Amino acid sequence: MKNSQKKERSAFAQSAVVLDQDFELLSQLGEQLENAELETEYGFNLAKKLLLKYSECGERVGSEIQVLAKELEAARVRAEKSASLVSARSIEIQKRHEEMEQIFSRFHSLGEMVRKVTETVSELSAGDKAALGAHIPEIQSKLKILSDEATQIQNEADQANMKTLKKDATALGQMLSSVSSRLKNISGIQQQVM
Repeated sequence: MKNSQKKERSAFAQSAVVLDQDFELLSQLGEQLENAELETEYGFNLAKKLLLKYSECGERVGSEIQVLAKELEAARVRAEKSASLVSARSIEIQKRHEEMEQIFSRFHSLGEMVRKVTETVSELSAGDKAALGAHIPEIQSKLKILSDEATQIQNEADQANMKTLKKDATALGQMLSSVSSRLKNISGIQQQVM
């Protein structure tokens, strides 16, 4: 990965890395102090230098722990803010889901009612035309109600930005209009025959 593509470390991560490095250095200095030969002048001077480095590193660790604690608190505050935003958004998502489900359910029910009416029309059209003629006013009334519901669902889907459902409701409304026109034609033919 190129350097330009690497993500910058957060202040929290940088503090943790520095602290980790100093903990490692403390461990190394501790081992060197433990193994230093104090009987020779060189070993004794080396032990004093290691002890000074250990003390300096210990002070840095104390400061770094405070910095890390501040960064940890800032990260906690950011996480709580994020959790609060997600919680609020979750409520919005649930509300949107319920709204969509309600419209989809109405559309599904409408589709079932349309299917039943078109089956009735098909059955009556295939049979006795006089029987069909007797049912045309009732069927036209049902078609008008269903067409109005399709238009209402289409408008609600448009307002809810549910493009696919709007398109489907529009198509269903057009189908209802076609069935209604077909019935009007049949009704007109029957009146001419009489």
